[in-house]
Amino acid sequence: MEPCRYNPLVFGHALLRPVERGELRSTPRYLMGLLAPRFEIVLLKRYQPFPLHRLLYHPEMGAPRMAENRWIRRALDVMELALGRLIPRAAWAYIHLRGKVPG
Repeated sequence: MEPCRYNPLVFGHALLRPVERGELRSTPRYLMGLLAPRFEIVLLKRYQPFPLHRLLYHPEMGAPRMAENRWIRRALDVMELALGRLIPRAAWAYIHLRGKVPG
């Protein structure tokens, strides 16, 4: 499971945090290229269209303690769901690849 550079939040995270710049090369094509020499790709799925919680609960950029408040968690869930309807699947935040050893 890797972040997808095409997601606006992942892209912004990578620009703001130099240590996360590797996220900018993270695309399905790039990841498949890493795995293809040794594995047969059997699954590619995408998850979380717009994970605001990643920013809001981030230990350095956000306020992790807000996750303890169930009302904030619920409001954030609703916002993520609504915003997620605007993000095309190709730009969802996380790419999940599964491979198997050929043969």
